[in-house]
Amino acid sequence: MRSHAPSRSLAFAGLLALAALVAPRTAHAWPAKYATCSQGGCHVNVDADAVITTAVDGAAGTSGSTTPGGTFEIDYRFTNIAGNGVVGVLAALPSGWTIGVGTANSPAIAGWNSVWDVSGGETWDATLIATSNVYANAPDGYTLSFDNTSWDAGNRNSAWDDGSAGDLDGTANNMGMDFTVSVPGGATPGSYEVWVLGVGHEGNKAHKAQMISVTVGAGGDSVTLGAGTDPAAAPSV
Repeated sequence: MRSHAPSRSLAFAGLLALAALVAPRTAHAWPAKYATCSQGGCHVNVDADAVITTAVDGAAGTSGSTTPGGTFEIDYRFTNIAGNGVVGVLAALPSGWTIGVGTANSPAIAGWNSVWDVSGGETWDATLIATSNVYANAPDGYTLSFDNTSWDAGNRNSAWDDGSAGDLDGTANNMGMDFTVSVPGGATPGSYEVWVLGVGHEGNKAHKAQMISVTVGAGGDSVTLGAGTDPAAAPSV
């Protein structure tokens, strides 16, 4: 069993493992809370040196296709956000779209570790977290609870990201996740957004978000990596 200093344990107790937020309209959530929090505080800061790299259907930065009622996969890796050694994940989807575990697809993301495949061996929680006050076009938020798993950091259902035995990829400040997205069969052709977030506590409670734009066409969907301006951005404090 690992041993950590009491002060570090107290820091873990204060971690919100998920966030998508900015004052004055903030949307925060613990993995176990399944609800938005009040305004202010929490993980409002965008981590300036954190990086998210994404892939769609295994291809980094390229387009894919599916038909309404089909499924595509998103893989993402985020770095430099753990700070005190624990992290959380969040995905925000269009209304009515559903999330599932990822696959062992070996995405074209530099530094990808297979321990992150199949959602790190865990299951995305079916409980919706309201994210519409920040991601208006992606109001259905989902989290993955690491409670009682090999990743379990012991607080807020978050995962170790400190290079310890509980950090299954073995490298601090380095985490990945994947999931599948199922598009409703009756999806209206048009442009949609999916957001992926990594959340941590580097200096301040912070997060990093990336948007993936999804264009749904009548005969199939074009899924394109979008730059995306994070509406949850907030100045560092």
